[in-house]
Amino acid sequence: MGWRLPVGVLRHHLLRADLLRRVPRGAEFRAGESLQTPPHIAPVWYFTPFYAMLRAVPSFAERRYGVLVMGAAIVVLFFVPWLDRSPVLSIRYRGPLYKIALAIFSVAFVILGCAA
Repeated sequence: MGWRLPVGVLRHHLLRADLLRRVPRGAEFRAGESLQTPPHIAPVWYFTPFYAMLRAVPSFAERRYGVLVMGAAIVVLFFVPWLDRSPVLSIRYRGPLYKIALAIFSVAFVILGCAA
């Protein structure tokens, strides 16, 4: 088995390279644009708010700002347990400000999901 494995791997790679060289290069096989998502590709429903956040950053700004916005959206969720200092656990006994903030968050989540 000493020399057969490397020879078999080499033969496999040579045949694979030959097949890749014979791939037709036509209009349907053009190179993809690395900074532009094709319009027919849609993210999965649970990624749509993050996709909308990426698209909300202006195109003249660098892409890293969109990634920072996405990361900030996730980091905020880690601080939620420490932000809520109320001894009341039920939403029934909370004030109207809490209910309005929850409604705004829910509407923003749905709008960002539908926008993408």
